[in-house]
Amino acid sequence: MNFTQPEFLILFSLFLPIYFMLRRRLRAQTLVLTIASYIFYAWFDWRFLGLLLLSTIVDFYFAIVIDYAKHSEKQPYPINVAKCTLWASVAYNLAVLGFFKYFDFFMGSLQVMLDRLGLHESLPILQIVLPAGISFYTFQSLSYVIDVYDGKLRATNRLADYAAYISFFPHLVSGPILRGAYLMPKIVHERKMSLPLALSGLQLALWGYFTKLVLADNMASIVNRIFLNPSPHGAGVIIATYAFAFQIYGDFMGYTNIARGISRMMGFELVLNFNLPYFAANPGDFWRRWHISLSSWLRDYLYIRLGGNRNGRLQTYRNLLITMILGGLWHGAAWNFIIWGAYHGVLLAIHRAFRDGKRALAAAAANQEGARLLNGLKIVCFFQLTCIGWLIFRARGFHDIVAKFKAVLLYTKLDDFWSPEAGQLLAFVVPFLAFEVYQYLTGDLEPWRRWPGAVRILWYVALLVLIAILVPEVQTPFIYFQF
Repeated sequence: MNFTQPEFLILFSLFLPIYFMLRRRLRAQTLVLTIASYIFYAWFDWRFLGLLLLSTIVDFYFAIVIDYAKHSEKQPYPINVAKCTLWASVAYNLAVLGFFKYFDFFMGSLQVMLDRLGLHESLPILQIVLPAGISFYTFQSLSYVIDVYDGKLRATNRLADYAAYISFFPHLVSGPILRGAYLMPKIVHERKMSLPLALSGLQLALWGYFTKLVLADNMASIVNRIFLNPSPHGAGVIIATYAFAFQIYGDFMGYTNIARGISRMMGFELVLNFNLPYFAANPGDFWRRWHISLSSWLRDYLYIRLGGNRNGRLQTYRNLLITMILGGLWHGAAWNFIIWGAYHGVLLAIHRAFRDGKRALAAAAANQEGARLLNGLKIVCFFQLTCIGWLIFRARGFHDIVAKFKAVLLYTKLDDFWSPEAGQLLAFVVPFLAFEVYQYLTGDLEPWRRWPGAVRILWYVALLVLIAILVPEVQTPFIYFQF
């Protein structure tokens, strides 16, 4: 089940009144929330409910052991129990994630390498089915245990509360990734629910449905036609790459806004996951705007623990590269994701290396208008670098990356840009970008909340009408479901 299926809308409309009626009975409300979350997850594949429950139980007790060891006045053990338990949790979670997500990938890569060396050994390929959302709930579970170890929160002694934290259905399969220190207090304390909050959540969810169904799914038709073509011309690759930039953005931001909207209706305010990322002027700015919950997770739990920028430039560049390569691998078991992560790691390292020069260039702007023009040029230029990364991300392996770049570099016919695909791209992206410019200039991601009532009503009606008439016949699954 996903947010765009009628089944979800029906079940959520049945769940929300029951949930609201229990607003004064916190434990009963939490139990109903957990049951609804498990039903939601079982709709994808009920066979993996056991894995979700096992991960929940294992880390629930790991966190309790860590909490007891950290806060107990008596330390009867000759070893650091808290640290050993933390490493046991890390090992368990990474082993589960590694087996289901990466076993076949690494076995297949090793098989290719052995074949090229003339060692014709047959390695096992298990054709493992990837459990929905495993990357998200694994990172969320790890963050809870690490936060307990770091003293950012105390471990809960109620399994039902922890089960609700892990299985919270709005973000279970595609994020945002919520920290233990952020979400657990919202689970264990009474939630504030009101009609204005419910309406605000409904409005945000409606914007999410629009960006997914209208923007992302229409861009998907362009992307699939061109990227699945074994020999597209260069203009087609360029058009499809720009289309994919807005497909993945509209798709993932749409999911996040739906998740944040329905969570707000339930009394939860989820973290912001996207903040106009295509208005980023440099790599660091981009990762403060794109998939914020993942990039901040990688920064806090990986980059900083590797040493961050504390041990000189070379160590900083190494840590950036390792962090981004592992971030790319998190997205999927394929070489194009690893290359994409490495590409962004190199961009971050280059930006850090030349940051002082960029500051001097910005200071050289003689007036405010010059500074704005310079910033605009930076945004346009970095968007092109971002799209190069999206080409790598969307390709179907190393050979496809080479073929697509070769098609672009050898392309000479400008007439091919004037195609139906280009017209479709402009028709959907230009109005969307115009609205994002409005959001950027006003500094408000939900500007409709400030509009007069009549204008808001017209806005909602317009979104509903556009969804009704512009949704393509073939809808695509949310891209991040596969991660």
